[in-house]
Amino acid sequence: MKIEDYIKSLPSDIISGNDVQLPERALTKIFEFLNLNENDVFYHLGCGDGKGIKIALQKFHVKKQ
Repeated sequence: MKIEDYIKSLPSDIISGNDVQLPERALTKIFEFLNLNENDVFYHLGCGDGKGIKIALQKFHVKKQ
């Protein structure tokens, strides 16, 4: 998938900068696009509900810092 197509598939609130909660499916797709794996370190910047950390650790087995 081209990045332009991916951006078009995102909810309009994300593009506009409004606060939104991404569904787990969207986070998983983003991490798949990035090819996250056990060799990557995942940094959490302290925003959101922690869903991203859970998915990155459980599904993609990233290292945490």
